[in-house]
Amino acid sequence: MEPDAQVITESEYFHAHQDVAYPIKGLVILASKRHFTSFDEMTEEEKMDYIT
Repeated sequence: MEPDAQVITESEYFHAHQDVAYPIKGLVILASKRHFTSFDEMTEEEKMDYIT
């Protein structure tokens, strides 16, 4: 399978893409644009964006 490094979707706080190192069909990486160590450090806006 050929990896596709294109963005799947992007919001104000998150970025979703396929892992090009391990291109497993259906595996999506959801990455926060801001670094935090725990979910309880997310702002209310980030939480709502993550949920939706």
